[in-house]
Amino acid sequence: MKYWAKQPFEYIAVLAIITLLSSGTDLLGQDQANLPRFASVRAGVVNMRTGPGRRYPIDWVLTKRNQPIEIVGEFDTWRQVRDWQGDVGWVHRTMLTSQRTVLLAEPAFLHRRPDSQTTQLAQLGVGVIADLLECEAGWCRIEVDGSQGRFKGWVAARTLWGVTHIGPINLAPEIAPELAEE
Repeated sequence: MKYWAKQPFEYIAVLAIITLLSSGTDLLGQDQANLPRFASVRAGVVNMRTGPGRRYPIDWVLTKRNQPIEIVGEFDTWRQVRDWQGDVGWVHRTMLTSQRTVLLAEPAFLHRRPDSQTTQLAQLGVGVIADLLECEAGWCRIEVDGSQGRFKGWVAARTLWGVTHIGPINLAPEIAPELAEE
């Protein structure tokens, strides 16, 4: 009699593990295929730790609320994140929100339409954080706070950090599925 016929439960367990690993889901049930993805910082002070847990030391402190952050890894309720300067650390998922924001990585003009020849509404400096509304054909529509109120307009996607490509983007809650229910 063959080994697998004698040990049917081991055979089923091996098949289940192979199926689980090939599905893009890790052993904690998290969808690793959804990485990397963007989210934003929920609070004005968020600790980035050297590992996934409170027992790990704080390596960096994020001090800008709504700052975009790239989720590059997951472990249980902890998210490994990268900021726009390339610093990597771990934060608890409750410190993140699925709200999509971007950060100006270089100075840019805010235009009325997605075309550099249209009216310039404002000049934006490096580090400005804006709400991301949509992207198309190398341009992103954003909303930003200014000294004279909120402005909506278009900026060249290449000037932004927090967008991975310049085609249409999906702003649905599945960007950060674990945060959508909050």
